[in-house]
Amino acid sequence: MFAGERTNTLAVTLYAEGDWTEARREAARVLSEHPDDETARLILADAALQLNPKSAEALSELDALSNEATDPAIRSRAAYHAGRAYWALGNRVAAWNAYAIAFLHPENQATFLRSGCAMFLLKREDGTLGEQEPALLQQLATCRDLWNFDLRDEVRVHTAKEKKVTGISPRCANRLFLSVTNCASDRLAMLVGAELF
Repeated sequence: MFAGERTNTLAVTLYAEGDWTEARREAARVLSEHPDDETARLILADAALQLNPKSAEALSELDALSNEATDPAIRSRAAYHAGRAYWALGNRVAAWNAYAIAFLHPENQATFLRSGCAMFLLKREDGTLGEQEPALLQQLATCRDLWNFDLRDEVRVHTAKEKKVTGISPRCANRLFLSVTNCASDRLAMLVGAELF
């Protein structure tokens, strides 16, 4: 997942498991010994954002990594995570720009797909995004068939404002609606089938 030479596997493992507090602690320990370890910087910043989505310091670190990291894969991942953070904060323009960095520097196929899909979803929310970049929009259009509905659900970010409307995330509300709809369809099919025979 990460290519850091010095970042120990514990920090990477904790991060992959979603143990944000411990991943952050371990990444900080690695950085105390090797302050230039870009993988540890990425883990520390993203874990901090997972714990506090409004952390300006963590977002600033992701921005710095997305522009200055020597490892292109770290630069791409940092840009993707910065895009998610900006989108969650409601800043679609900054999210678009961050995702574009990840999309245009695809060192990792998963990051490429996720950032492109996120840009597609952002463009659907705000049609003015990317108007000055027709080549980028054309590149996105050619990738559209790669974004299945599971990937779209995975990368879609909901702002705090959207979550306040129902008390649950729109993704959960959508899945609940689909479950109820499918259940109702099944009952209807059973009733219609019973009447026919």
